Amino acid sequence: MRYNEIKPVLTEGALSPGNLSKYGPDDPRLNTFVNKITNGTPFELETGGTVTLAKPKEFNGHNQNVIDRLKQAVTPGKLMKADGTIMSFGSLTKTTEFGGQTAAAGEIKTDISNRGNVMEGVLGAATAARLMKRPGEDISVSDIIAVIKAMPPQSGKVTFPAISENNVTDKFELTVMLDAAHYEDFINVDLLQIDKKMSKYLVQVANYCNSAAVVDRYASFFENNARPDVVKIVADGITDNTGAKTDIVMQYVDDNGDRKLVQFDISLKAGTTPQFGQAGGGSGIAPPSEDNFTKLNIMFDAFGIDIADARKEYLTKETFNEAYIVGYKKAADIINNVLSGADKDKETKFMQKFINGIKFHGTRNVDSVKILQFEENKFYLLDFSKLDRLFEKGQIDLAAKSDIQGNGLPVLVIYNKALPKKNVFISIRPKPDNNKTKTIRNLIQKGPELKRLTVVRSTTKLYKKQK
Repeated sequence: MRYNEIKPVLTEGALSPGNLSKYGPDDPRLNTFVNKITNGTPFELETGGTVTLAKPKEFNGHNQNVIDRLKQAVTPGKLMKADGTIMSFGSLTKTTEFGGQTAAAGEIKTDISNRGNVMEGVLGAATAARLMKRPGEDISVSDIIAVIKAMPPQSGKVTFPAISENNVTDKFELTVMLDAAHYEDFINVDLLQIDKKMSKYLVQVANYCNSAAVVDRYASFFENNARPDVVKIVADGITDNTGAKTDIVMQYVDDNGDRKLVQFDISLKAGTTPQFGQAGGGSGIAPPSEDNFTKLNIMFDAFGIDIADARKEYLTKETFNEAYIVGYKKAADIINNVLSGADKDKETKFMQKFINGIKFHGTRNVDSVKILQFEENKFYLLDFSKLDRLFEKGQIDLAAKSDIQGNGLPVLVIYNKALPKKNVFISIRPKPDNNKTKTIRNLIQKGPELKRLTVVRSTTKLYKKQK
Protein backbone atom coordinates (compact mmCIF):
# COMPACT_ATOMS: atom_id res chain seq x y z
CA MET A 1 0.00 0.00 0.00
CA ARG A 2 1.38 3.39 -0.93
CA TYR A 3 1.17 6.48 1.25
CA ASN A 4 -1.55 8.19 -0.80
CA GLU A 5 -3.81 5.17 -0.33
CA ILE A 6 -3.67 5.32 3.46
CA LYS A 7 -6.41 7.15 5.31
CA PRO A 8 -5.03 8.83 8.43
CA VAL A 9 -7.51 7.50 10.98
CA LEU A 10 -6.49 7.35 14.64
CA THR A 11 -7.65 4.17 16.36
CA GLU A 12 -6.87 2.76 19.78
CA GLY A 13 -7.09 -0.76 21.13
CA ALA A 14 -8.90 -1.92 24.22
CA LEU A 15 -7.11 -2.13 27.55
CA SER A 16 -5.97 -5.60 28.64
CA PRO A 17 -4.50 -6.84 31.95
CA GLY A 18 -1.19 -7.38 30.17
CA ASN A 19 -0.94 -3.65 29.45
CA LEU A 20 -0.66 -3.05 33.19
CA SER A 21 2.37 -5.27 33.72
CA LYS A 22 4.34 -5.01 30.49
CA TYR A 23 7.45 -4.05 32.46
CA GLY A 24 6.87 -6.42 35.37
CA PRO A 25 5.25 -6.10 38.81
CA ASP A 26 6.71 -2.62 39.34
CA ASP A 27 5.07 -1.20 36.21
CA PRO A 28 3.72 2.25 37.25
CA ARG A 29 0.62 1.63 35.15
CA LEU A 30 -0.50 -0.97 37.70
CA ASN A 31 -0.48 1.67 40.40
CA THR A 32 -2.24 4.17 38.12
CA PHE A 33 -5.02 1.68 37.41
CA VAL A 34 -5.57 0.82 41.07
CA ASN A 35 -5.42 4.47 42.14
CA LYS A 36 -8.12 5.37 39.63
CA ILE A 37 -10.39 2.77 41.21
CA THR A 38 -9.44 3.91 44.73
CA ASN A 39 -10.13 7.57 43.94
CA GLY A 40 -13.27 6.96 41.91
CA THR A 41 -11.69 8.43 38.76
CA PRO A 42 -13.63 7.50 35.57
CA PHE A 43 -12.15 5.26 32.87
CA GLU A 44 -12.68 5.85 29.15
CA LEU A 45 -14.92 3.29 27.39
CA GLU A 46 -14.30 1.81 23.94
CA THR A 47 -17.91 2.59 23.02
CA GLY A 48 -17.59 6.20 24.16
CA GLY A 49 -18.20 7.89 27.48
CA THR A 50 -16.73 6.87 30.82
CA VAL A 51 -17.33 4.44 33.67
CA THR A 52 -16.45 4.44 37.38
CA LEU A 53 -15.44 1.11 38.86
CA ALA A 54 -16.46 -0.19 42.28
CA LYS A 55 -13.93 0.20 45.06
CA PRO A 56 -13.56 -2.96 47.20
CA LYS A 57 -13.66 -2.40 50.94
CA GLU A 58 -10.19 -3.88 51.22
CA PHE A 59 -8.81 -0.84 49.40
CA ASN A 60 -9.07 1.05 52.67
CA GLY A 61 -5.85 -0.71 53.70
CA HIS A 62 -3.34 1.64 52.09
CA ASN A 63 -0.31 -0.45 53.00
CA GLN A 64 -1.35 -3.28 50.73
CA ASN A 65 0.82 -4.32 47.80
CA VAL A 66 -0.42 -2.86 44.50
CA ILE A 67 -0.77 -6.30 42.93
CA ASP A 68 -2.82 -7.54 45.91
CA ARG A 69 -5.11 -4.55 45.55
CA LEU A 70 -5.46 -5.20 41.84
CA LYS A 71 -6.45 -8.83 42.45
CA GLN A 72 -9.21 -7.67 44.78
CA ALA A 73 -10.58 -5.38 42.10
CA VAL A 74 -10.35 -7.68 39.09
CA THR A 75 -11.62 -11.20 38.57
CA PRO A 76 -10.37 -12.96 35.41
CA GLY A 77 -11.29 -10.60 32.58
CA LYS A 78 -14.12 -8.97 34.56
CA LEU A 79 -14.61 -5.69 36.43
CA MET A 80 -17.36 -4.45 38.74
CA LYS A 81 -18.87 -1.06 38.01
CA ALA A 82 -19.83 1.33 40.81
CA ASP A 83 -23.50 0.36 40.34
CA GLY A 84 -22.68 -3.30 41.07
CA THR A 85 -22.99 -4.62 37.51
CA ILE A 86 -20.22 -6.60 35.82
CA MET A 87 -18.36 -5.55 32.67
CA SER A 88 -15.50 -7.02 30.65
CA PHE A 89 -11.96 -5.69 31.06
CA GLY A 90 -11.79 -5.11 27.29
CA SER A 91 -14.55 -2.51 27.52
CA LEU A 92 -11.97 0.02 28.73
CA THR A 93 -9.84 2.07 26.34
CA LYS A 94 -6.04 1.89 26.49
CA THR A 95 -5.42 5.58 27.10
CA THR A 96 -1.96 7.16 27.30
CA GLU A 97 -1.70 6.55 31.05
CA PHE A 98 -1.65 2.83 30.17
CA GLY A 99 0.67 3.12 27.15
CA GLY A 100 -1.90 3.98 24.49
CA GLN A 101 -2.26 6.87 22.05
CA THR A 102 -5.55 8.37 23.27
CA ALA A 103 -5.66 10.90 26.10
CA ALA A 104 -8.14 10.22 28.89
CA ALA A 105 -10.75 12.86 29.72
CA GLY A 106 -9.05 15.79 31.41
CA GLU A 107 -5.61 14.26 30.92
CA ILE A 108 -2.71 16.26 29.51
CA LYS A 109 -0.60 13.96 27.38
CA THR A 110 2.99 14.10 28.62
CA ASP A 111 4.54 10.97 27.08
CA ILE A 112 5.04 9.73 23.54
CA SER A 113 4.07 6.09 23.20
CA ASN A 114 6.40 5.25 20.28
CA ARG A 115 9.41 7.52 20.29
CA GLY A 116 11.26 5.40 17.73
CA ASN A 117 8.69 6.03 15.00
CA VAL A 118 8.30 9.71 15.90
CA MET A 119 12.10 10.07 15.70
CA GLU A 120 11.99 9.28 11.98
CA GLY A 121 10.08 12.51 11.41
CA VAL A 122 12.29 14.43 13.84
CA LEU A 123 15.45 13.31 12.03
CA GLY A 124 13.94 14.36 8.70
CA ALA A 125 13.08 17.78 10.13
CA ALA A 126 16.56 18.17 11.63
CA THR A 127 18.17 17.25 8.30
CA ALA A 128 16.10 19.90 6.51
CA ALA A 129 16.96 22.48 9.18
CA ARG A 130 20.70 21.78 8.84
CA LEU A 131 20.70 21.86 5.03
CA MET A 132 18.91 25.18 4.75
CA LYS A 133 20.88 27.03 7.47
CA ARG A 134 23.30 29.49 5.82
CA PRO A 135 26.15 29.96 6.04
CA GLY A 136 26.87 26.37 7.12
CA GLU A 137 26.06 26.82 10.77
CA ASP A 138 25.11 24.34 13.44
CA ILE A 139 21.45 23.95 14.27
CA SER A 140 19.77 23.92 17.65
CA VAL A 141 16.61 22.29 18.99
CA SER A 142 14.71 25.53 18.26
CA ASP A 143 15.62 25.20 14.56
CA ILE A 144 14.19 21.67 14.49
CA ILE A 145 11.02 22.78 16.29
CA ALA A 146 10.57 25.66 13.81
CA VAL A 147 10.58 23.17 10.91
CA ILE A 148 8.13 20.84 12.63
CA LYS A 149 5.76 23.73 13.41
CA ALA A 150 5.43 24.39 9.69
CA MET A 151 4.36 20.80 8.88
CA PRO A 152 0.75 20.17 7.77
CA PRO A 153 -1.79 18.60 10.18
CA GLN A 154 -1.56 15.22 8.42
CA SER A 155 1.37 13.40 6.81
CA GLY A 156 2.53 15.56 3.94
CA LYS A 157 5.14 18.06 2.78
CA VAL A 158 6.18 21.67 3.18
CA THR A 159 8.76 23.76 1.30
CA PHE A 160 11.31 26.03 2.98
CA PRO A 161 13.64 28.59 1.40
CA ALA A 162 17.29 28.51 2.40
CA ILE A 163 18.05 30.87 5.27
CA SER A 164 20.59 32.97 3.40
CA GLU A 165 21.48 36.49 2.28
CA ASN A 166 22.77 35.25 -1.09
CA ASN A 167 21.00 36.08 -4.34
CA VAL A 168 20.82 32.39 -5.22
CA THR A 169 18.12 30.83 -3.05
CA ASP A 170 17.68 27.09 -2.73
CA LYS A 171 14.42 25.47 -1.72
CA PHE A 172 14.07 22.45 0.54
CA GLU A 173 10.96 20.31 0.40
CA LEU A 174 10.42 18.13 3.47
CA THR A 175 7.96 15.22 3.34
CA VAL A 176 7.19 13.24 6.50
CA MET A 177 5.08 10.10 6.24
CA LEU A 178 4.14 8.39 9.50
CA ASP A 179 1.01 6.58 10.57
CA ALA A 180 -1.64 8.94 11.90
CA ALA A 181 -1.04 8.42 15.63
CA HIS A 182 2.73 8.88 15.39
CA TYR A 183 2.43 11.86 13.05
CA GLU A 184 0.06 13.50 15.52
CA ASP A 185 2.73 13.19 18.22
CA PHE A 186 5.42 14.38 15.79
CA ILE A 187 3.73 17.72 15.03
CA ASN A 188 2.80 18.29 18.68
CA VAL A 189 5.86 20.41 19.45
CA ASP A 190 4.73 20.99 23.05
CA LEU A 191 4.57 17.24 23.61
CA LEU A 192 7.99 16.74 22.02
CA GLN A 193 9.47 19.10 24.60
CA ILE A 194 7.36 17.96 27.59
CA ASP A 195 8.19 14.29 27.08
CA LYS A 196 11.26 13.89 29.32
CA LYS A 197 13.09 11.47 27.05
CA MET A 198 12.16 13.01 23.71
CA SER A 199 13.23 16.48 24.86
CA LYS A 200 16.73 15.06 25.42
CA TYR A 201 16.70 13.08 22.17
CA LEU A 202 16.07 16.36 20.33
CA VAL A 203 19.40 17.69 21.60
CA GLN A 204 21.20 14.58 20.35
CA VAL A 205 19.49 14.73 16.94
CA ALA A 206 20.82 18.28 16.56
CA ASN A 207 24.30 17.08 17.61
CA TYR A 208 24.17 14.29 15.05
CA CYS A 209 23.07 16.50 12.15
CA ASN A 210 25.75 19.04 13.04
CA SER A 211 28.44 16.36 12.81
CA ALA A 212 27.14 13.81 10.28
CA ALA A 213 29.43 13.79 7.26
CA VAL A 214 26.66 13.17 4.72
CA VAL A 215 24.58 16.10 5.99
CA ASP A 216 27.56 18.45 6.26
CA ARG A 217 28.87 17.55 2.81
CA TYR A 218 25.60 18.26 1.04
CA ALA A 219 24.86 21.37 3.08
CA SER A 220 28.15 22.80 1.81
CA PHE A 221 27.49 21.58 -1.74
CA PHE A 222 24.08 23.23 -2.05
CA GLU A 223 25.34 26.43 -0.46
CA ASN A 224 28.36 26.85 -2.72
CA ASN A 225 27.34 25.54 -6.15
CA ALA A 226 26.13 29.00 -7.30
CA ARG A 227 22.78 27.82 -8.66
CA PRO A 228 19.29 27.44 -7.25
CA ASP A 229 18.51 23.89 -6.12
CA VAL A 230 15.26 22.24 -5.22
CA VAL A 231 16.12 19.57 -2.66
CA LYS A 232 13.59 17.02 -1.49
CA ILE A 233 13.99 15.31 1.88
CA VAL A 234 11.64 12.40 2.55
CA ALA A 235 11.24 10.68 5.93
CA ASP A 236 9.07 7.68 5.13
CA GLY A 237 7.94 5.53 8.05
CA ILE A 238 5.04 3.91 6.19
CA THR A 239 5.95 2.50 2.78
CA ASP A 240 8.21 -0.29 4.06
CA ASN A 241 8.31 -0.66 7.83
CA THR A 242 9.38 -4.32 7.79
CA GLY A 243 13.03 -3.83 6.86
CA ALA A 244 16.02 -2.83 8.96
CA LYS A 245 16.45 0.64 7.43
CA THR A 246 14.90 3.99 8.27
CA ASP A 247 13.88 5.46 4.93
CA ILE A 248 15.25 9.01 4.80
CA VAL A 249 16.06 10.04 1.23
CA MET A 250 17.39 13.26 -0.27
CA GLN A 251 16.71 14.05 -3.94
CA TYR A 252 18.13 16.83 -6.13
CA VAL A 253 19.11 17.58 -9.74
CA ASP A 254 22.82 17.82 -10.56
CA ASP A 255 24.63 20.16 -12.98
CA ASN A 256 23.83 17.84 -15.90
CA GLY A 257 20.11 17.86 -15.19
CA ASP A 258 20.16 14.29 -13.84
CA ARG A 259 18.08 13.39 -10.80
CA LYS A 260 20.21 12.19 -7.90
CA LEU A 261 19.12 10.23 -4.85
CA VAL A 262 21.07 10.14 -1.60
CA GLN A 263 19.83 7.54 0.86
CA PHE A 264 20.59 7.91 4.54
CA ASP A 265 21.28 4.22 5.11
CA ILE A 266 20.59 4.04 8.84
CA SER A 267 18.65 1.85 11.20
CA LEU A 268 17.27 4.34 13.69
CA LYS A 269 16.91 3.47 17.38
CA ALA A 270 15.62 5.63 20.22
CA GLY A 271 16.42 4.89 23.86
CA THR A 272 18.90 2.71 25.66
CA THR A 273 17.53 -0.62 24.45
CA PRO A 274 20.39 -2.92 23.43
CA GLN A 275 18.14 -5.02 21.18
CA PHE A 276 18.94 -5.06 17.47
CA GLY A 277 17.21 -8.28 16.41
CA GLN A 278 14.80 -10.99 17.47
CA ALA A 279 13.51 -14.43 16.50
CA GLY A 280 10.35 -16.29 17.47
CA GLY A 281 10.38 -19.31 19.75
CA GLY A 282 6.81 -20.56 20.11
CA SER A 283 4.62 -20.75 23.21
CA GLY A 284 6.37 -20.46 26.57
CA ILE A 285 3.71 -22.45 28.43
CA ALA A 286 3.28 -25.28 25.93
CA PRO A 287 5.35 -28.45 26.55
CA PRO A 288 8.63 -28.78 24.63
CA SER A 289 7.96 -29.81 21.04
CA GLU A 290 9.67 -30.47 17.73
CA ASP A 291 8.28 -27.19 16.47
CA ASN A 292 9.76 -24.92 19.13
CA PHE A 293 13.07 -26.81 19.05
CA THR A 294 13.24 -26.24 15.29
CA LYS A 295 12.57 -22.52 15.81
CA LEU A 296 15.38 -22.33 18.37
CA ASN A 297 17.80 -24.25 16.16
CA ILE A 298 17.04 -22.01 13.17
CA MET A 299 17.67 -18.92 15.29
CA PHE A 300 21.07 -20.20 16.47
CA ASP A 301 21.96 -21.54 13.01
CA ALA A 302 21.90 -17.97 11.65
CA PHE A 303 25.00 -17.44 13.83
CA GLY A 304 26.67 -20.67 12.74
CA ILE A 305 25.56 -22.62 15.83
CA ASP A 306 23.88 -25.96 15.11
CA ILE A 307 22.30 -27.39 18.28
CA ALA A 308 20.69 -30.38 16.52
CA ASP A 309 22.51 -32.82 18.85
CA ALA A 310 20.54 -31.38 21.79
CA ARG A 311 17.16 -32.29 20.27
CA LYS A 312 16.69 -35.59 22.17
CA GLU A 313 17.51 -34.12 25.59
CA TYR A 314 15.44 -31.00 24.82
CA LEU A 315 12.32 -33.09 24.14
CA THR A 316 12.68 -35.10 27.36
CA LYS A 317 12.16 -32.00 29.51
CA GLU A 318 8.75 -31.33 31.06
CA THR A 319 8.72 -27.53 30.88
CA PHE A 320 9.65 -24.95 28.28
CA ASN A 321 12.15 -23.33 30.68
CA GLU A 322 14.02 -26.59 31.29
CA ALA A 323 14.11 -27.37 27.57
CA TYR A 324 15.38 -23.91 26.65
CA ILE A 325 18.15 -24.20 29.23
CA VAL A 326 19.32 -27.34 27.41
CA GLY A 327 19.30 -25.57 24.02
CA TYR A 328 21.11 -22.47 25.26
CA LYS A 329 23.76 -24.46 27.13
CA LYS A 330 24.41 -26.51 23.99
CA ALA A 331 24.92 -23.28 22.03
CA ALA A 332 27.49 -22.03 24.58
CA ASP A 333 29.35 -25.37 24.50
CA ILE A 334 29.52 -25.31 20.70
CA ILE A 335 30.89 -21.76 20.62
CA ASN A 336 33.59 -22.51 23.22
CA ASN A 337 34.58 -25.71 21.46
CA VAL A 338 34.91 -24.05 18.04
CA LEU A 339 36.80 -21.04 19.43
CA SER A 340 39.21 -23.14 21.52
CA GLY A 341 41.95 -22.72 18.91
CA ALA A 342 42.15 -26.43 18.06
CA ASP A 343 41.04 -25.94 14.43
CA LYS A 344 41.82 -22.53 12.93
CA ASP A 345 40.03 -23.24 9.65
CA LYS A 346 36.87 -24.31 11.48
CA GLU A 347 37.11 -21.24 13.73
CA THR A 348 37.45 -18.90 10.73
CA LYS A 349 34.40 -20.38 9.00
CA PHE A 350 32.39 -20.14 12.22
CA MET A 351 33.34 -16.49 12.81
CA GLN A 352 32.38 -15.57 9.26
CA LYS A 353 28.89 -16.99 9.75
CA PHE A 354 28.64 -15.59 13.29
CA ILE A 355 29.42 -12.08 12.04
CA ASN A 356 26.95 -12.50 9.16
CA GLY A 357 24.30 -13.43 11.74
CA ILE A 358 24.94 -10.19 13.61
CA LYS A 359 24.82 -8.18 10.40
CA PHE A 360 21.61 -9.92 9.29
CA HIS A 361 19.76 -8.95 12.46
CA GLY A 362 21.24 -5.46 12.57
CA THR A 363 21.24 -4.38 8.93
CA ARG A 364 19.83 -7.29 6.90
CA ASN A 365 23.41 -7.83 5.62
CA VAL A 366 23.45 -4.48 3.79
CA ASP A 367 26.90 -3.18 4.67
CA SER A 368 26.05 0.41 3.78
CA VAL A 369 23.43 0.53 6.57
CA LYS A 370 24.59 1.93 9.91
CA ILE A 371 22.78 1.72 13.26
CA LEU A 372 22.06 5.18 14.65
CA GLN A 373 20.96 5.20 18.29
CA PHE A 374 19.85 8.24 20.24
CA GLU A 375 19.96 8.16 24.01
CA GLU A 376 19.09 10.88 26.49
CA ASN A 377 22.65 12.19 26.81
CA LYS A 378 24.41 10.87 23.72
CA PHE A 379 24.12 9.37 20.26
CA TYR A 380 26.29 6.88 18.48
CA LEU A 381 26.55 5.49 14.95
CA LEU A 382 27.57 1.84 14.56
CA ASP A 383 28.98 0.19 11.45
CA PHE A 384 28.67 -3.59 11.67
CA SER A 385 30.66 -4.01 8.44
CA LYS A 386 33.76 -3.20 10.52
CA LEU A 387 33.45 -6.63 12.16
CA ASP A 388 34.91 -8.42 9.12
CA ARG A 389 38.13 -6.39 9.24
CA LEU A 390 38.43 -6.63 13.02
CA PHE A 391 38.31 -10.44 12.95
CA GLU A 392 40.87 -10.59 10.15
CA LYS A 393 43.22 -8.49 12.31
CA GLY A 394 42.72 -10.78 15.31
CA GLN A 395 40.99 -8.10 17.37
CA ILE A 396 38.02 -10.30 18.33
CA ASP A 397 38.69 -13.11 20.82
CA LEU A 398 35.38 -14.51 22.02
CA ALA A 399 34.00 -17.05 24.48
CA ALA A 400 30.46 -17.90 25.64
CA LYS A 401 28.56 -18.78 28.79
CA SER A 402 24.94 -19.71 29.49
CA ASP A 403 23.38 -18.25 32.65
CA ILE A 404 19.87 -18.25 34.12
CA GLN A 405 17.73 -15.11 34.19
CA GLY A 406 15.52 -14.15 37.11
CA ASN A 407 12.48 -15.58 35.30
CA GLY A 408 14.07 -19.04 35.09
CA LEU A 409 14.87 -18.75 31.39
CA PRO A 410 18.46 -18.88 30.08
CA VAL A 411 20.62 -16.17 28.56
CA LEU A 412 23.58 -16.74 26.25
CA VAL A 413 26.39 -14.24 26.78
CA ILE A 414 29.17 -14.01 24.18
CA TYR A 415 32.06 -11.91 25.44
CA ASN A 416 35.63 -10.83 24.77
CA LYS A 417 37.65 -13.04 27.08
CA ALA A 418 40.65 -10.69 26.83
CA LEU A 419 38.84 -7.95 28.80
CA PRO A 420 38.05 -8.09 32.54
CA LYS A 421 34.85 -5.98 32.37
CA LYS A 422 32.45 -4.31 29.95
CA ASN A 423 33.36 -7.23 27.74
CA VAL A 424 29.93 -8.44 26.55
CA PHE A 425 29.89 -8.65 22.77
CA ILE A 426 26.31 -9.81 22.25
CA SER A 427 23.72 -11.62 24.32
CA ILE A 428 20.70 -13.66 23.32
CA ARG A 429 17.83 -14.23 25.70
CA PRO A 430 14.26 -15.52 25.46
CA LYS A 431 11.55 -13.15 26.64
CA PRO A 432 7.89 -14.18 27.08
CA ASP A 433 5.22 -11.75 25.88
CA ASN A 434 2.33 -10.77 28.13
CA ASN A 435 -0.29 -12.89 26.38
CA LYS A 436 -2.12 -16.12 27.15
CA THR A 437 0.47 -18.38 25.54
CA LYS A 438 3.47 -16.37 26.82
CA THR A 439 4.81 -16.29 23.27
CA ILE A 440 8.61 -16.37 23.33
CA ARG A 441 10.77 -13.88 21.48
CA ASN A 442 14.51 -14.52 21.46
CA LEU A 443 16.09 -11.08 21.76
CA ILE A 444 19.50 -10.42 20.18
CA GLN A 445 21.22 -7.60 22.07
CA LYS A 446 24.45 -5.68 21.62
CA GLY A 447 26.90 -5.34 24.46
CA PRO A 448 29.52 -2.66 25.27
CA GLU A 449 32.22 -4.53 23.37
CA LEU A 450 30.23 -4.71 20.12
CA LYS A 451 29.50 -1.00 20.46
CA ARG A 452 33.17 -0.18 21.12
CA LEU A 453 34.40 -2.13 18.12
CA THR A 454 31.85 -0.80 15.62
CA VAL A 455 31.27 2.84 16.63
CA VAL A 456 32.16 5.32 13.87
CA ARG A 457 30.64 8.47 15.33
CA SER A 458 29.32 9.46 18.74
CA THR A 459 28.60 12.46 20.93
CA THR A 460 31.78 11.66 22.88
CA LYS A 461 33.90 11.75 19.74
CA LEU A 462 32.21 14.97 18.67
CA TYR A 463 33.06 16.73 21.93
CA LYS A 464 36.68 15.54 21.80
CA LYS A 465 36.98 16.90 18.26
CA GLN A 466 35.60 20.30 19.30
CA LYS A 467 38.10 20.55 22.14
